[in-house]
Amino acid sequence: MNGDSSFPDSSSGKEKNNRKSLQRLFRGDFLVFLLFLALAFFFWWSQTMNDTYEASITFPIELRNVPNDIRVTSSPPGQVVISFGGKGTSLWRVRSGSRKQLIGLDCAQFQMGQGRASYPTQNLKDTLSGLIPSSVTIRNMEPDSISFRYVLQKAVMLPVVYDGSFNSQDQYSLERVIFEPDSVKALIPLDKLEAYDAVYVKNEKLDLNRDTLSIDCILRPLDDAILETSEVNMTVVAQQYTEKSIEVPVTGVNFPDGITLRAFPSKVSLIFWVKMADFEHVTSKDFKVVIDYDDIEGRNVDKAELHLYSQPANVTNVRLQTKDVEFLMEENRNDSVFVI
Repeated sequence: MNGDSSFPDSSSGKEKNNRKSLQRLFRGDFLVFLLFLALAFFFWWSQTMNDTYEASITFPIELRNVPNDIRVTSSPPGQVVISFGGKGTSLWRVRSGSRKQLIGLDCAQFQMGQGRASYPTQNLKDTLSGLIPSSVTIRNMEPDSISFRYVLQKAVMLPVVYDGSFNSQDQYSLERVIFEPDSVKALIPLDKLEAYDAVYVKNEKLDLNRDTLSIDCILRPLDDAILETSEVNMTVVAQQYTEKSIEVPVTGVNFPDGITLRAFPSKVSLIFWVKMADFEHVTSKDFKVVIDYDDIEGRNVDKAELHLYSQPANVTNVRLQTKDVEFLMEENRNDSVFVI
């Protein structure tokens, strides 16, 4: 093993010779080779680009200035493919510029009718004349026309309506519902205008267990219509009610002059719900319980049905504890009707 170490390292000498050869190559012959290669490519490129070619180039299209009374239902193609003829250098400039050039078509330029708008692509020649060199010619365009479908529409304000239900708890009852905004702008096709008179909040069931409830609500979409907003704020105002009972005198309506009505009993009990804030303010004077003469005229009866003739607006669920009462009718010389 020790004898092997006395031989010279031949591999390291070869690596040194290779590095020296590469250095000489890069210093002289290889750089000259690269120079001639670049010159050859330049002359080839110049000769090639001077020849005449045909190239298909894509230009992006954008529809602009669509009036508010028109809704596009099928968008026009987003690009047009144009075949050009010309020298290679000119076509290369056109291709490079097409990536940056957006052709905008004004909606007023389209021929419109029967829900369809059309624009012949041949009309683009004037637009493209400022984008391409004079030596380049337009040979073909695809598609031959740019078209889209549309409907005529009208902007209307529709009131917001809640069609859900309320679950009263703890003797709370609905007072009113407030929306913000209370109406929403909708874009509706002309042939659908009569189909919509309101926009509705999605059907929900809310618990009434406090004086005020404020929530953000999603509007129910309308077929063929576009809503300006999809959400409104709904404030639900509730009032807490309590039960109250009072006695109200029985009176008569539609009785002829000179007839006296006597009811037995002369007063009946009413039970109703009233706002707690109005509990002390509601009295028997706010109600009217009557016997209608039309119910008993010409009939041989001794009992008459009672009717709740009037009640205040701030009470609900009014119930008569007595459905009918006995009565007497007496002639009276006086013109007035006496009620006992």
